[in-house]
Amino acid sequence: MNSICDANIISSMDYAQELIDRHGPRPSGTKACLDSAKDICGKLAVHCDSTKNESFWQHPDAFLSFFAVTYPVGILFMHWGNAWIFSALALLCAGTFLFMIQFMAYGTCFDFLFRKQLGCNVVGVLEPGNGNEVEKQIIISGHHDSAWIFNFLQVNSKIYLLFTISGIIVYVAALLFSCYAAASRLIPDLGINESLRSACIFVFTCLIAVVIPCYFFKGRKASPGAGDDLIASSMLVELAEAFSREKTNGTPLEKTRLWFVSFDGEEAGLRGSKAFVSRHKKDLTSIPTYNFNMDSIYSIRDLTLLTSDLNGFVRTSTAMAAEAKIIAEKLGYNLKLSPMPLGGGATDAAEFALGGCEAVCLIAMQTSLKNSVAYHTSRDIVSNIDPECFGAVMKIVYHYVKMKDSERDNDNRTRQPVARATLTTAWREERFSKLKG
Repeated sequence: MNSICDANIISSMDYAQELIDRHGPRPSGTKACLDSAKDICGKLAVHCDSTKNESFWQHPDAFLSFFAVTYPVGILFMHWGNAWIFSALALLCAGTFLFMIQFMAYGTCFDFLFRKQLGCNVVGVLEPGNGNEVEKQIIISGHHDSAWIFNFLQVNSKIYLLFTISGIIVYVAALLFSCYAAASRLIPDLGINESLRSACIFVFTCLIAVVIPCYFFKGRKASPGAGDDLIASSMLVELAEAFSREKTNGTPLEKTRLWFVSFDGEEAGLRGSKAFVSRHKKDLTSIPTYNFNMDSIYSIRDLTLLTSDLNGFVRTSTAMAAEAKIIAEKLGYNLKLSPMPLGGGATDAAEFALGGCEAVCLIAMQTSLKNSVAYHTSRDIVSNIDPECFGAVMKIVYHYVKMKDSERDNDNRTRQPVARATLTTAWREERFSKLKG
């Protein structure tokens, strides 16, 4: 039996459009984003046993404060003579450190330099039926804040790749040159030819034109954020409705507590999920906890479960991914498994994985950016999402929850760290027989 029907698909699409019409783009820290959180909380309250808005402080402007401005100043120091090469090196190193910590590792070291703003996560909880003891919990999540438009993506994804990659290459080359020039000041035997030094500085000065566009990476306007990721918050409401309906009709989950969480601050460096995992650390480690995150939902042909997150640095749950893949196959969907590419960013699932939970993220967009995308552009509207896609996502998540609830703690097959993608057909048929029909 499939409790996700066409009405849920239509309702999720309509509610996402309603939120955009009512609140518009929703950068984290803005009134529009906070108002959207209140709206979503009200919707979840109809279906959950308890709901609340969890406020937290963040510094959203810190995340996309890029290193590019340090490049021209560093080159200027080089022009002032050899005595200033150490200043140039220090500045370029600081820019690199800022980039790596804030953007690549999603750290918070420099957050204090930026304005503090309020964020708000939405949390709904549905307990198992019949007063049963909770054996496990599943956190289904998405995020309701929208991204600032990426100027290069707005024009063309190939231009985006060209400018960002070339800018980083030039910056690293200037950093390496400044390292060598500084070392030659300390070790005379490494002395650099003066004419070569002048030529290099001249070249790096000309290449300012390549690096400076990175400073304009982020636009002044925000994306509508339909596929990334308002549709996920809308699907949370429909999934809550489906499980709540079953509970009312006498077929509740037996041993599983469900959390429906819509995060703020995902586009500001996962600040909302950081706050949630920190606040609920005891809750998340007291019993087996699984996070099934949904993000960037656009096209059914791009259905993908991420096997790593946070630019590929954080490993997500291979077991969850393989289980979800089996479910998708049973439902007739082609679900790929893929790591998050370097430079691809991160999803809220990364914070759960870092917090010690099993976590996975389901996306439905190309990760290569070889073709034009709606992601982080003004084109990220509801009409550019394939309805069949978020219908598939909801069904996969729904059946994953049903499958996990049917597992018992004494079932050794589910406790072994095996490669689930290689499990036998007989095991699959036994485990997922309830999906038939």
